Amino acid sequence: MKSKAAITLLFVILGVPFVLLSSYNITLAISQTNNEQASVISYVRGSEEPDGNFIQREQEHLVDVKRVMNFMEMLFSLLAILVIVLAMLLYKKELLGNGLLWSGLTGMTLTLLIILVGVFNFDELFSKFHLLFFKPGSWIFSPEDRLIQLFPLTFFISMTKSILTNAALLNITSIIAGLMIRRYHK
Repeated sequence: MKSKAAITLLFVILGVPFVLLSSYNITLAISQTNNEQASVISYVRGSEEPDGNFIQREQEHLVDVKRVMNFMEMLFSLLAILVIVLAMLLYKKELLGNGLLWSGLTGMTLTLLIILVGVFNFDELFSKFHLLFFKPGSWIFSPEDRLIQLFPLTFFISMTKSILTNAALLNITSIIAGLMIRRYHK
């Protein structure tokens, strides 16, 4: 019984960031961007050099963003493999419904918490996020800088809303699927 609980708990723990990274990838795939923004996004996701003239600090930040995004891609791939393996183990033990239900509920709780923080203080959320991944001050630019002209705060607010909306939808889907699978196995 302990191994079943451990597998379910691990599925829940890994499922939450997997859903967040999935919603991030979905958002990037469906986002409406102009050609200059698309060029920069393509660069930081691993493609060619971006169009546009960027000052040295902006270029350094783009290199840092590329490093973070490459790490996120590797983490997403690893999580995908682990979540699939755990899902197969839970399916064999007829516990996949529980795993999906609890992962969805936990993920939804976290999503709602992030939404609350973002609604009341997006600037603080934005700052804390950047402090996790970048050297202090390396991501702060003047409103006249090209990077800020291309990616103003409104861009990040819109992206965050989309990521959190997609995460909520994926978590609701997980909850519904979990309930349906549990009902089927009764």
